[in-house]
Amino acid sequence: MKSKKDIIPGPDGLRTYLDQIETCAYCPKLCRFSCPVAEADKRETTTPWGRQSMLHQVLLGGIKLDSELAGLSYMCLSCERCAEFCEHGDVLVPQVMRVAREVFRKQGFEPEPVMELRYTFKKYGNPKGKNLSARVRSLVPDRFLAEGAKAGLFLGCEVLTGASDMIGPALELLDAALIDYVAVHEGNEQCCGLPLYEAGDKDAFYEHAERVLYELAGYRMVVSLCPACTYTLKVLYPEQGLDHKIEVLHITELLARHGSNLKISAEAGKAVYFDPCYLGRYLGVYDQPRALAAKALGGEPMELFRNKREAYCCGGGSLLNLVSPGTASAASAEVHRQADLVEADKLVTACPRCRSMLKKESKGIEVEDVVELLASRLTSDP
Repeated sequence: MKSKKDIIPGPDGLRTYLDQIETCAYCPKLCRFSCPVAEADKRETTTPWGRQSMLHQVLLGGIKLDSELAGLSYMCLSCERCAEFCEHGDVLVPQVMRVAREVFRKQGFEPEPVMELRYTFKKYGNPKGKNLSARVRSLVPDRFLAEGAKAGLFLGCEVLTGASDMIGPALELLDAALIDYVAVHEGNEQCCGLPLYEAGDKDAFYEHAERVLYELAGYRMVVSLCPACTYTLKVLYPEQGLDHKIEVLHITELLARHGSNLKISAEAGKAVYFDPCYLGRYLGVYDQPRALAAKALGGEPMELFRNKREAYCCGGGSLLNLVSPGTASAASAEVHRQADLVEADKLVTACPRCRSMLKKESKGIEVEDVVELLASRLTSDP
């Protein structure tokens, strides 16, 4: 006997997720308030319910695929905040959106900015269109490029192009924590490939991941400043069948292990901590960055009303800033509004992308990565 999935007319990729799509389509928008995109965009069609309902109609044959629907599938930050408030169980809307993007791409309806990104990636091996390995050699002192190291610091495209000022503080902290077994990875592959995955191009993502792992194969450990890179290397690669034996850590996890070696001159302030989506909801790393911030502040940082698993999103995820930069900026502005409610004068995070997004919308409040904050308080005093 044929199942419902076998008889509906919609695209094969989407039919696999019929149950999740139907669950959202028949739900009275219980998670509407949780979506940073919907809150910023003020449109019902960009809520998780709205996006899933459109796909439901595609599956039923009620509407046809077109460019407008393709753009709608990108109105998602992949922050998974909706899943935290879902009353129906584990409905992962971002996962469905990535599948939808793949379907739209194969049907010729991919948004032009995303098409250009994939072209740039194919040409340069990264979405920035730059020779990033040369940039590593220009930014990193030779002594941190030693061959044969047990661990590699994978800087990633976001750090190398949008947050290169974090490299120096990160290396200072590794020195101060007496971590002498980490060298900066200087190979050709300097991007984890996540933009390809978010664009729904899993074949290109898989091929790129193979090249990255080939270069990282000599390390026992890989450390990253970027939570998205950390998650991609640690979780997504194995999920795609690319198993490896490398321990993958975010830099706050490594520094927390050696925190007793750090000599810090604490300076109190009204700093509030902001949880990055990939470090928090995706990887479950909440305590380590807070503990490091506390060393620099002489006490625990303040908390936003919505924090940890319920934390908001900076607006920098899942190519939204590429397709709808105004919506992404509005999501960042909401984080600042939340920081204003606790009267913070400093917004601390642990993600270079979050830092960049939040700095753009800053109206006087200082925005720092915990790596910068900690490095600025280093002291040589015993």
